[in-house]
Amino acid sequence: DGVHVVAITDQVVYYCMTDGAASTGNYVMHMMGASIPSQLVPRYGVPCAIYVPNHVAVQEPVLLLTTNAEEESDGFFTVDPVRKLQRQMARGKPATGLNCWVCGSHSSLHWGLKSDLQENVLTLEAELAKAQTRVTQVKNEADRRLRAELQLRRSWKKQQLEFEAQLATANANVDNLTIQNVAIMAQFKEMETKLAHDAVRHEQEAGVRVQYDQLCGQVRDKLSRVDDHQKILEQTTKSLLQQLQRNSQLLKHDGAETNVETAKSECVICRDRPANTAVYPCGHLCFCQEDGEKYQNHLRHQKQCPVCQVEMISLLRIYAP
Repeated sequence: DGVHVVAITDQVVYYCMTDGAASTGNYVMHMMGASIPSQLVPRYGVPCAIYVPNHVAVQEPVLLLTTNAEEESDGFFTVDPVRKLQRQMARGKPATGLNCWVCGSHSSLHWGLKSDLQENVLTLEAELAKAQTRVTQVKNEADRRLRAELQLRRSWKKQQLEFEAQLATANANVDNLTIQNVAIMAQFKEMETKLAHDAVRHEQEAGVRVQYDQLCGQVRDKLSRVDDHQKILEQTTKSLLQQLQRNSQLLKHDGAETNVETAKSECVICRDRPANTAVYPCGHLCFCQEDGEKYQNHLRHQKQCPVCQVEMISLLRIYAP
């Protein structure tokens, strides 16, 4: 527009305000900021630069975009916040003109320079110091976070190794316990089988013991009866002997001298041989030895004494003196 002049190189953006006084085309240009890489707007291939103005209220990066219109037309430039320009360019080619897309004012109002160059230098140095301090703080914070992250990673790795070792130990213990459990179950089944066999054997032994006790009781009862019979036989024998002695004394007393054969009792069956077998328990001297055995063996039903008809339990051999 003949008043504001902007020059954009590969790395620096320059500006001056002519006030329409210069006519030679020679201007003293001031650096406004460092140019950004050209790939920011690769779709249009236009020269551009980015900076933050220090003399206005704008506190965010501002993009300076310049271009030439078609041949035989005036050139133009725009100054807008980067985010706004990016949104506009995403929709299509930016609008042409000299006014700001955001506020509508002339774009040059966003970035005019003060006349005091030294003050601007001091301000830039102060801002540079602040930026360096901020960079240092950010770097220190990043280093601290990096060290903390590395320490956390080492601690996590150590814990991971410990947990893996504990897991391996636990798995080994589980395997050992599984083997022991299998062995214990086998022993348990073996003991169950043995206990079942022992229970059966104990039951059989108990049954045999009961039968043995019953048989022993029966034997004791029979022995007791035999003892009783033996005592009765002994008493009967003793009484018979006493009776024979009395008879012998009576014969001697009466002076009877008869033959011993005739004096003796005769067998009630054969009437030939002397009776030398008595019936137990009545004590009658009835049989000779041969007829007594025949009488006892051939009589099928209840055996009785032929003299008194008392039940005969057994025969007793009598020997005379």
